[in-house]
Amino acid sequence: MALTGPLLVLLGMMTRILTVGTWAGEGGTARVKSIYVQELPIVILVIQIELPGAITIVDPFLIQRSSGIPYYCKELLGCLLCNDMLLLRTRRRAEKAEDNWESLITSAVEASPLAATSSSSAGNDGRVCIIRPDVNPENTVLPTTLKEIALAQLDRIKPLKQTVLKFAAVIGPVFTTQLLSHILPDGMRHKMNCLLDMLVSDNILKWLKTTEVPEDVRDPTKGPGTSRQAGRGVERPSPSKKTTERQSGVLVFCVPLLREAAYELWPERQRVALHRKCAAFLERHAHKCKSCGQGDFVAFHRFTVTSTRKGGSSQGPAEQGDPHSWEALVLAGEQLKRDRTHGPEGALQQQQAFLEEDFGVAGWFLAKSEQTAELPSKTNRKHSGTCSCECKAIVESVLVPLARHYVAMGDAARAFYYLLESAAAYLHVSNSYVALMKLHEAEVLRNSLEKKANVIARFEEATFFSLKGEVCWRMGHVKLAKKMLREALSLLGRQFPRTSMGAFVKSQVEKLPYATYVARRASSLPQEARRKRLAWLLRQSRCLSLLEHLFSLEGTSSGQTFSLLAARMKANTDRAVDSYQAADSCHR
Repeated sequence: MALTGPLLVLLGMMTRILTVGTWAGEGGTARVKSIYVQELPIVILVIQIELPGAITIVDPFLIQRSSGIPYYCKELLGCLLCNDMLLLRTRRRAEKAEDNWESLITSAVEASPLAATSSSSAGNDGRVCIIRPDVNPENTVLPTTLKEIALAQLDRIKPLKQTVLKFAAVIGPVFTTQLLSHILPDGMRHKMNCLLDMLVSDNILKWLKTTEVPEDVRDPTKGPGTSRQAGRGVERPSPSKKTTERQSGVLVFCVPLLREAAYELWPERQRVALHRKCAAFLERHAHKCKSCGQGDFVAFHRFTVTSTRKGGSSQGPAEQGDPHSWEALVLAGEQLKRDRTHGPEGALQQQQAFLEEDFGVAGWFLAKSEQTAELPSKTNRKHSGTCSCECKAIVESVLVPLARHYVAMGDAARAFYYLLESAAAYLHVSNSYVALMKLHEAEVLRNSLEKKANVIARFEEATFFSLKGEVCWRMGHVKLAKKMLREALSLLGRQFPRTSMGAFVKSQVEKLPYATYVARRASSLPQEARRKRLAWLLRQSRCLSLLEHLFSLEGTSSGQTFSLLAARMKANTDRAVDSYQAADSCHR
């Protein structure tokens, strides 16, 4: 693609104002300036390349990966351009988009808060350049120039510190010392905290928080375990084996590109082995928080897919993970959430409100959904509306990384499993936008596996469509939501009719008594089979509950007919759920 013309790129919300300047390089020139939008400073990079008209490129990938450095952004954009990963579109807000999943994804990307802000300068018909929907920018290799810069920085680091960085790089941009200790070789664990403190002093890592050693296990000859957390006048005791092994905390990479370069230094076989260790550690925490019942985000999900049980994820949530690891992962998740939303803590709520306002959701629907009570569900969700529990952090620090680890290991089935868990978790905490993005990642992965038979289980397919239906409902695409939910019910073995005649026949069938048969069958099954069946029934109930609600909104006789049918089918399904749950409790 040949290039000329101005290209406008939002680099993100920064905490400082950059000096206006110009810089030239191969393929064009760039200038930087700082402006304020919604009282938040936004750094803008303008690169002169060969495309007519004003074009806006907006993506979190550029913000996080470039660290606000114009040269880094230019090289990253050049890499995307050379690999045909960019998509040019004309943005016309007055034009009605097609009612399909692909259009919903594209509209979501174009209507992000940064894109909405930047397009105001180009008018309602501004041209928008986005990363292609079928491309995951996290999987793109570093451009050679940036890799050389990062490797030169790594070469100046002492070997032991460099080794710790390489292990931490496998975990991600934010990591806990418990997980790092889990994947480090035995001979390095007693030196870990000392080396981390040195890396913090070198401004390569940053401590977010450290946990004090418990009183009953502390070395009596030493003071309390501390860290160099910003050097606030507290003297750090000399490291000993006991204090360094027991100290725990959360750290973040100060330079994202340094982490990526360190990660790429691993040979493939060793890298896969380390991803497997990380996944084994995180799976002990892959569940809801204590206040939400500690179950799977897709109810009884782990009992439906055999492949997810080989890696140790089959143990119950009550048996998993220690409290200190959980607390550290919650803190890490809160930091990852801040990084994803690109704003200082005080601006997060304002930015989220801005996102919802401009996302393309009809105002009437948002107002109605806020006033509507949570749909009846058998998942015992204790939070309605916005969830204020620890699940928000766990999805960021556990579920999303688990999907990434399994992709790196080449285990598509488990990666798909955790992408579905991530999407369900984001819906659980009322974040429909990120749930949509996770389902899009799942679809890209699913499409890449179409030629391989039996990789994704039938229940996974059904859950995929039901979650898509729920996202469509929350975003006001009612017709598309009904289509997705019908597809999900079909995969779950519960056909929902499309015609009035079909609805009449189905309603007569649903009146037939079969509660005795269900109760007898439930009591005869082993526990694992009962819970697998429970997962199918609960997913059916959720789909039917949504359909009942959606058809009731139509206000027509046909809509009323389908709504009553969905309610009757759901009532029968819930009776079956009660029978299976009663049988399960009796056999414990």
